[in-house]
Amino acid sequence: MPGPFFFAGSPPERAEGGGGASGPPPLLVRGGTLLTLDSEAKVLEGHDLLAVGGRIAALAPSIPPPPGARVLDAGGALVLPGLVQGHVHLGQTLFRGLAEERRLLAWLRERIWPLEAAHDAESAYWSGLLGAAECLLGGTTTVQDIGIGPEAASLLAAIGDSGLRATAGKCLMDVGEGLPARLAESTERCLAETEELARRWHGANGEQWLRAGEREARV
Repeated sequence: MPGPFFFAGSPPERAEGGGGASGPPPLLVRGGTLLTLDSEAKVLEGHDLLAVGGRIAALAPSIPPPPGARVLDAGGALVLPGLVQGHVHLGQTLFRGLAEERRLLAWLRERIWPLEAAHDAESAYWSGLLGAAECLLGGTTTVQDIGIGPEAASLLAAIGDSGLRATAGKCLMDVGEGLPARLAESTERCLAETEELARRWHGANGEQWLRAGEREARV
């Protein structure tokens, strides 16, 4: 069986080659077992993969390296698309081990909401960056973060700095038993911040889950 797994977004230290200021250099992954995961589930043994501009440009038994390309020896390894995690809370990465063995509502009211309310811009950034790094190290290159609260700007900055691909947006909570005052926001304030975040982070999608809120927020 092939050995280590190589995922997009998580190049190992043995990658070599140069870079350029205009964007990521071409990446040539050599001699791996490619799991295409296409409709035919093809497996290509001993193949090269060339990525240009972050997209796969060629698959072939042997590809000459373009000028300035980074070359990664994937002999004995599996090469497959990055994994997708559809439910993460990067802002809760630092809470691990602090809210165990509780039912959902008690978990939220007694632990998670107070901890989220205690976040400042710096702690939220490092929580997001750590969570993103853990995803990348495990081969996950795309996530959906479904609950970003008051420190949304810091968390989105962390995602951007990490290189992780994400669908994320601000979460609105305006009512709720046990909800800390810092987490409660008016619809107007939340929508205004969401618009500002969307201007800052290209491709932002405003679709979010609504757990509880005023009727006007559901329109």
